[in-house]
Amino acid sequence: MLNLKIKDIVNFLNAEIGGIPSETLDYSVTGVSVNSKEVQKGDLFVSLKGQKTDGHKYIKEAFYNGAVAFLCEEDFFLEDDFFRLKEVPVIKVSNTLKALQKIGFSIRKKFMGKIIGITGSCGKTTTKEFVSSVLKETFNVFKNKGNSNGQIGVPVTLFSLDSTYDLSVIEMGISDFNEMDILANIVNPDIAIITNIGHSHLEYLKSLENVFKEKFKITKNFSKDNVLFLNGDDHFLFSAKFFRVPFKILTFGVDSADLDFKAFNIKNTAEGIIFDVLWQEKVHKEFRINAVGEHILKDALAAICVGFYFNIAEDKIKSALLKLTACNGRQSIKELEILSKNSKKIKVTFIDDSYNANPESMKAAINVLASYKKSKRKISILADMLEQGKNSEVIHERLGELLAKNNIDILMTLGKYSKFTGEKFKEIKEDAIFFHFKSIDEIYTNLKNIVEDGDVILVKGSRGFHLEDLLKKFFM
Repeated sequence: MLNLKIKDIVNFLNAEIGGIPSETLDYSVTGVSVNSKEVQKGDLFVSLKGQKTDGHKYIKEAFYNGAVAFLCEEDFFLEDDFFRLKEVPVIKVSNTLKALQKIGFSIRKKFMGKIIGITGSCGKTTTKEFVSSVLKETFNVFKNKGNSNGQIGVPVTLFSLDSTYDLSVIEMGISDFNEMDILANIVNPDIAIITNIGHSHLEYLKSLENVFKEKFKITKNFSKDNVLFLNGDDHFLFSAKFFRVPFKILTFGVDSADLDFKAFNIKNTAEGIIFDVLWQEKVHKEFRINAVGEHILKDALAAICVGFYFNIAEDKIKSALLKLTACNGRQSIKELEILSKNSKKIKVTFIDDSYNANPESMKAAINVLASYKKSKRKISILADMLEQGKNSEVIHERLGELLAKNNIDILMTLGKYSKFTGEKFKEIKEDAIFFHFKSIDEIYTNLKNIVEDGDVILVKGSRGFHLEDLLKKFFM
């Protein structure tokens, strides 16, 4: 954390502050928060105006929770006596979100180490964790917490970045036009990774071509000293290899020809994946990850690329990869002993991929479920993929085709569009068992009645359906 004072924040913003004693400008600011309930002593509280609420309503709560200064919009008014009597430093700006982003930009400018920016339609967080783990073998590394990767999360994250770190790994997520322009200007990464181009946020971005164009803007400030790592198995990203750009592009993948980093000799085991890597005409043997699925392998491969780029010893890269397991909600494998409907103890396996969903990550998750050859039955519990735009119905029907192709036994769905998934699944696979429900409670009750010893159950859907609540009912 930088040693910031209120006057530093004022200077970053070129803002005016009035109505308080000048000595308060020397108060230390030790953190930043946009949620009054999460304010820690010494925080700057940023009053954001959202669709559902206005942060200005919670200034008093933030004050009593320990905030030392407040970022507010110019049209905001709270009774003068409160500010005067409490000597509350209020920094007024025209737009608090833009001001927060400007603070993040100002802090980033002070950082002298290199920043690795990561974007893509899915796999960003997993890639960030792999990359950070590899780099930590040699460097002191800063990274976003969780998936704080958007217009608010990134500048809040940067507030904790200081000179004690050698490198920083920043996940950068977008859902609409021009958002990457803003993030790229704030983060100004030295190195970038794009994991893939998929159907996420089509409600706003409309087409895969637009998704590609917007994600590629992570390189908007790149010059000859910058490097971009791309998933070469993604045809949009592979095409970028032939762009006339001033910076270096390196590709990684499994299937495509002419990759700079290629994984091959891939072996799936009960513990995870073993694979070799071809780089600079040399075979680097037996990398291992404690996870399943080709998409996870590619996330790890991105980290291997970055590790080699920073000249980290191969044995250290291998060690770092083994330190990671799947995060909760992202294909975390959970074996559980439960009571069946006959009150007998049975063992089942959950594939917890409940965090979020788009067509590409759905396909990857279903392929992982299908890979369980020795399971008694394969059960999919799927909720809608949100923000798919006008093609939502067709996109969900295609999932039904994939489920049938992979010979999934039972499908349970939740949401408006997932019903189309089930109907297509049943149409193609006549012996398929399909249930559509209106709530998580209904799924829980019915699943408990049908689950059998040895079943493997995939749980996946968009964040808005909170499928993690279903898993909590089993793991309480």
